[in-house]
Amino acid sequence: MRCNYGGELRATTVEHLSRWGDGPRVLVKGVPVKRCERCGLEYLADDVARRLEELVRAGGASR
Repeated sequence: MRCNYGGELRATTVEHLSRWGDGPRVLVKGVPVKRCERCGLEYLADDVARRLEELVRAGGASR
């Protein structure tokens, strides 16, 4: 698979830091992405993006 900028996409994992609204920051480690070797752009699968949203919302609700 290739990026829109022509680079090859490689599977890797990253850390994702986010927050929901004004809630606390939530750090999720080991998030699977595909990263372009050429430009560094990272792509999330739809199911991974949905799960990240759930985790961040839950972290914000625990205040």
